[in-house]
Amino acid sequence: MKNAEDYGLPIELPDELRMKSEKFHVREEKERKKQRVANGEEPEPTDEQSKTKYPIEDSLLEPRRSEVPLPNAEKDFTVPNDAVSDLLMVWSFLQTFG
Repeated sequence: MKNAEDYGLPIELPDELRMKSEKFHVREEKERKKQRVANGEEPEPTDEQSKTKYPIEDSLLEPRRSEVPLPNAEKDFTVPNDAVSDLLMVWSFLQTFG
């Protein structure tokens, strides 16, 4: 049985097809990163960085506490101050998906 080499045909994928392969990109990026770490161009990931795989659920994120105090609403605003953030969240959701 004859194969491509017997007929002088190239047996490697053309560069444009090889570049489209997702597996190729992932493998190449891992090799490049290893090379950068070996050359000292990029720091090695710490244990904490390597544990978290992104994207993750929002519920797994630690809550951030703002150091800036929230402004008080206007006097004639009928929504209580403690409900303003919920109101804005609902309003934003409805504007986006409503």
